[in-house]
Amino acid sequence: MALINEITKILRKIKSKPGTEHTVLIVLFAVTILYSFLLADKRYNNYEFGKFDLGNMAQIVWNTANGRFMEVTDQFGTNMPRWGMSHVDPILALFAPLFWFYQSPMLLVLAQHLLIISAIFPLYFLIKIKTKNSLAGFLVVLTYILYPANGFSLVWTGFHGISFTAPLFWFLERNNFLNSFKDSNFSKRKMTINKVIYWILVILMLMGKEEIGAILAMGSIFLYFKNKKLAMQTVIVSLVWFFLAFFVIIPSYANLRQQSITTFVERLGATEADIQSAGGDNFFISRYSYLGSNYAEIAKNIVLKPGLVINVISQDDKLTAVNNLLGPLGYVVILSPFWIVSLPDLAIVLLSKDEIFDISNHRIAFVVSSLFLSYVYLLAFLNSRFLKSKISAVKKLNIGLISTGFAFAVLFMSVWFSQKTENPLYISARSFVELKIVNRIFAKSVDYSASVSYKFGDIRRAKVPRNTKECLDEMNQIIEVYDPKIYTGPDYLGAH
Repeated sequence: MALINEITKILRKIKSKPGTEHTVLIVLFAVTILYSFLLADKRYNNYEFGKFDLGNMAQIVWNTANGRFMEVTDQFGTNMPRWGMSHVDPILALFAPLFWFYQSPMLLVLAQHLLIISAIFPLYFLIKIKTKNSLAGFLVVLTYILYPANGFSLVWTGFHGISFTAPLFWFLERNNFLNSFKDSNFSKRKMTINKVIYWILVILMLMGKEEIGAILAMGSIFLYFKNKKLAMQTVIVSLVWFFLAFFVIIPSYANLRQQSITTFVERLGATEADIQSAGGDNFFISRYSYLGSNYAEIAKNIVLKPGLVINVISQDDKLTAVNNLLGPLGYVVILSPFWIVSLPDLAIVLLSKDEIFDISNHRIAFVVSSLFLSYVYLLAFLNSRFLKSKISAVKKLNIGLISTGFAFAVLFMSVWFSQKTENPLYISARSFVELKIVNRIFAKSVDYSASVSYKFGDIRRAKVPRNTKECLDEMNQIIEVYDPKIYTGPDYLGAH
């Protein structure tokens, strides 16, 4: 309690100085960007990013910049449009002009870092608007930065269209576009500008991946209570995109997928190989084969055979992933219902029989954004209940104490889960502090005479590096010098 009071006093001093809050946020933004990008760049230089998926994304952008719109090489060596691999994320094409000036996969990673971390600005001011509590705002910002899934998105997963577009949720909510469309206090010009910005954000999000149409359609349930007309328009646009992507674009390229596999097998001379069909609704539909072989069968069996679904979603890896998503936000965040907008993405990862559900996986990007918005609304609810209290003793407490205490508890949970899940951003920062600061201040003398000596024949257990950097550097240089039309190599070279 004393600690909370002291920090509250500090925050009040910050608040009393105009622009100080912005300065603190800018410093947090800059430090996080610098540190996280340096970690990601180190992983890139050590060949920890591969073809899947940073290499794929960079190739698509480079091809688009060179006149081959959204073209990528699939895992069987065939060049085809991106949707031939059952993904529709045209947001990647918007980055092509950047490659006219500077060509590097890390340019995409930097863009993703900038957008993910820039969400701290609308997040902070949204908390402040709804709770009138600056301290809670800063605590939630720190929780967002230390949230394990965000750490993996920044340092571990490279670049994905969905990871880039998911944070746009924040800018949509923060600017209160929805209410401004029907507020008589707004000028006609202001409303027009807000409508344009709203639809730009919606279109950008839809361009992030094929299932985002379903996510925004779910989100329109909450929009309906603010602006019915806009909600219906958003549902129509979102569902049109969803059905177009899943039932028109992706199936129409099934023949390319099938031909790619057939050609690959023929080149290998494996005439007796059992070629698995890839000409169905979706290349990845095999992940749900226990439910059926097409969209209709899968949808029907989800309802009629719940036992199959329960067996898959109750697997240990799925439960662990759910725990690592909800735990850092104190679990009770699910009491605020906004998280249900991410049900389409949750269904994709939970229903898969393959292990694709993890906090280090890009597929949960919209889940993270929706969980944090649920957290914001939960804090707002707690704050409103506190302010409406009729108990005089409660009113005498520091304003915002309940939401502040809750935010402190959630921040503690996020730090604890960062340690538990080995959040790369947290682990690296902690190691830096321990090695570069604490150890230098409290350094102990080392008696090297007592060190263990080894003789020939002794067995030692040494760590074997995952990649031999010198070898990969040389391979990379050979490819760069000779510039072959076709080459093959380990996945580690994929991002280079």
